[in-house]
Amino acid sequence: MTTAKKLILGFIAIFSFSNLSFGVTYTTLTNGAWNNTTNVWSLDGFTPCGCTPGATSASNDIIINHNITTSYNLIFNSGSAVRINPSGTLTGSDDINMWNSSVDFFGDASIGKLTMGVSAFFNLHAGVIANLSGQLQVTDGILTNDGGLMNSGGMNVGAAGTIITMNGARMNVVSGNARNYGTIDICGTCCMSSNGNWRNMASGNVIGTGAVNSGGNLQNSGTWDVNVSWCATGAGLGLPIPEDCATTTGICNAIVLPVEMVNFEANTIDNEYIALTWETVTESNSDYFIVERSTDGKEWSVIGELDAAGNSQSSIDYNFYDYEANVGENYYRLIQVDIDDRRFESKIVFAEINGKGEQISVYPNPAALGSLITVQNIQNGDVISIRNSAGNVAMQEEVNTPSGNIQLDISRLQPGMYFINTENIDKNTTVKLIVTR
Repeated sequence: MTTAKKLILGFIAIFSFSNLSFGVTYTTLTNGAWNNTTNVWSLDGFTPCGCTPGATSASNDIIINHNITTSYNLIFNSGSAVRINPSGTLTGSDDINMWNSSVDFFGDASIGKLTMGVSAFFNLHAGVIANLSGQLQVTDGILTNDGGLMNSGGMNVGAAGTIITMNGARMNVVSGNARNYGTIDICGTCCMSSNGNWRNMASGNVIGTGAVNSGGNLQNSGTWDVNVSWCATGAGLGLPIPEDCATTTGICNAIVLPVEMVNFEANTIDNEYIALTWETVTESNSDYFIVERSTDGKEWSVIGELDAAGNSQSSIDYNFYDYEANVGENYYRLIQVDIDDRRFESKIVFAEINGKGEQISVYPNPAALGSLITVQNIQNGDVISIRNSAGNVAMQEEVNTPSGNIQLDISRLQPGMYFINTENIDKNTTVKLIVTR
């Protein structure tokens, strides 16, 4: 370890101790939303306080032992110290802005943009995975990474900013370009990569013995340690050493992280069902995904499973359709399960289905192959569609009956699960149909 790194890490340790504020200490008591004022937060570690740290925290200590979701951008300043313990997670698509404060992640995180200002210390500890859906902006301060950090929207390290990677850490700019105006220290077993261009600016300093891998061009206009190997899909400009893809990919591929997941989204389709989509950048020993749904973000139920790719170093898209989503609010999360049964929880996403009016019903259900079914509680002018479990339309017709009931011939359907949907200007309802042999 260099003398400069020892001094920096020593200063981080001193700051983490001295930065413990003399203000209020907030501690979580249960899973829930950051802005929950009922039972999530405590001021004594035992009793709900009916309070919340708020969107801006100054001179406060915040200890997260549970799964906490954010619904607005968070600001930490004036000596705040935030600690996410191994049992806790912080998820949400909102941003974190910090200066004169410290954030320690011992538990995983999925957040939006991270912006670090003067005297900001962000520490990602061993084995922790952080996914940023927005830009990583280290304008000032020190970011240490002992785990895995993936972000979209590009990375920018300011002239007063420092990134230190340790013990096989990995940083990957999934989308966007990477620019360094400050100092980046890459350990011998560490990898920094970008799917876009990677540029070390005139004031930039890249030191260490690790590797940098660029999916675009890699340009150096500053100082580049000859012990840092590099590889670029595009051009390599201004580097003091030749391109060495064998060493670079060897270091980067040797880093084994759990699934690197990005772009997890929930979208309501035609106010009928909810489509979940997500993308993995890499997978290592991944077995399957468990899909869970909640109406309040606290109590969860399993609604399905999806096989994972197992091992992959390229982008893979996944889709899951919830045809039985609740009217109103629906929260979703994924549990990624490894082949050794290790489990990793995703961030929480949200989608909503508006009120559907009176629920239709169908009988018999299950229905035998080739039989007639009766659909009740429909209106003249309704459009009835029957979709299979993949979302494809198997039958569709417009209702022309004043009785409120209609019989349908399902002889063209194959055995399996279907979803009957009726739609008009006033309502939109869906029920499940099982067809047997």
